[in-house]
Amino acid sequence: MPNKNNLLLLIIGLSLSRGVAQVNLVPNASFEEFSTCPDNDSGQIFFASPWFSATLPGTPDLYNSCSPNVRFGVPYNGYAGLSYQQSRTGDGYAGIIVYTHFSNIQTREYIEVLLNKSLKKNKYYYTKFFVSPVNSLIANSSTCFCDGIGAAFTNSKYVKNTAVYPVLSELQPAIENSGKILRDTVNWTPISGCLLNKEEDKNYMIIGNFRDNAHTLAGPECDLSFPNISYLYIEDVGVWEFDPLPDTLLLCPGESKILNASFLEASYTWSDGSTDSTLSISREGIYRVSANMGECILSDTVVVIRIDEQAHSPTDTLICQGEKITLSAPFPGTYEWSTGATSSKIEIVGSGMYTLTITNECGDFTYDSHVETEVCDCPIYVPNVFSPDGDGVNDELLVFAVCDFPFSIKRFQVFDRWGSLVYTSVSEAVEDIRWDGLVQGKKVASGVYTWCMEYIVATKGQPDQKTLQGDITILR
Repeated sequence: MPNKNNLLLLIIGLSLSRGVAQVNLVPNASFEEFSTCPDNDSGQIFFASPWFSATLPGTPDLYNSCSPNVRFGVPYNGYAGLSYQQSRTGDGYAGIIVYTHFSNIQTREYIEVLLNKSLKKNKYYYTKFFVSPVNSLIANSSTCFCDGIGAAFTNSKYVKNTAVYPVLSELQPAIENSGKILRDTVNWTPISGCLLNKEEDKNYMIIGNFRDNAHTLAGPECDLSFPNISYLYIEDVGVWEFDPLPDTLLLCPGESKILNASFLEASYTWSDGSTDSTLSISREGIYRVSANMGECILSDTVVVIRIDEQAHSPTDTLICQGEKITLSAPFPGTYEWSTGATSSKIEIVGSGMYTLTITNECGDFTYDSHVETEVCDCPIYVPNVFSPDGDGVNDELLVFAVCDFPFSIKRFQVFDRWGSLVYTSVSEAVEDIRWDGLVQGKKVASGVYTWCMEYIVATKGQPDQKTLQGDITILR
């Protein structure tokens, strides 16, 4: 029960269930932090640490208004400064080749970064970045447009070193632009999607075109003269974890709380049909929220436990001798068992009183569990003598069993002193075991015989096969 110091919790309270903050896991997301201004055509993305090229060779570019070289400035850049694009935020952005169509050469460039925090297994994430295609890249070129751009995640640093600019088709993009050729050279086009990370923790993000030319949708202008390059500026890269709700939430006596699922520019639907970003709760249960991001839907669930609805009376549990049972805490907190354990669960095999004290934000609570053991086998009686002489008294060998558990006979057999089988029954019912002392219609001799019985008894729903044997004397 709550101690006296926690009686003030009986006053109805209103509090936020969780602080909601959208933290971008991508460092240097808009390429504004750099060690040196880009100044030549050698592919200086590494100036914007921790970004680097995922292929060697590979020359992803960095652009910034500070550049003394017009080819890498902002907003003018490219050959003789003929390309133009304002930065979406700040003063810079990156650029990569995503497609070429020339003499069977398939050039690709990729930019890669170590995330500030690993993607957790079985967690939802929202990924978004912006692209803009280039009109004129180098002299005597015809820029073409395609749909090839996406983002992949790996659990370790991925760098491919080859003699050419390879297509990283072995990587599976988590989000991808597919089927829509990117032609808008004036505005920044968002590339976004949701990701449920089903595999091991992911640490690195790679951006580029992961499809070869045969699987990339390109415009008709890409079939024209040399060199037919599709090149994209990259800006404002973001990865956000969607986990606004705690796994479990406690409601103290008389308390209510507000669940807050606010996430970027999402629209919301709760399990009760409400559509606000927040939900006031005063009852225990399972609450689910879906956040619609336009391109995809993210979801999260919380289990709400109301402590004053828990049973505080001691519980009695009966187990079989030698059987294990697990006692579990009914709600979160710090735990102290009478056995000295401090985990949420303990496994026991013996009888006794087991006490658990739980301490959490709502106070101190004590729970007692009284465990008793009993023999769970079934009493079985097989007479040690019978007289099959036809006088109507004790003429048959019978078996008697009284069982409180599911019980069935697998096999009952009788053998003579030389080990020969003289009687067998495979009926599951004990009532069907009846031997009249005959073998193939002939009376067996008086004397001592042995019997063996195999049976199955199920305690706590678990079947257990047992064997019982003994002697029987025939008198005539």
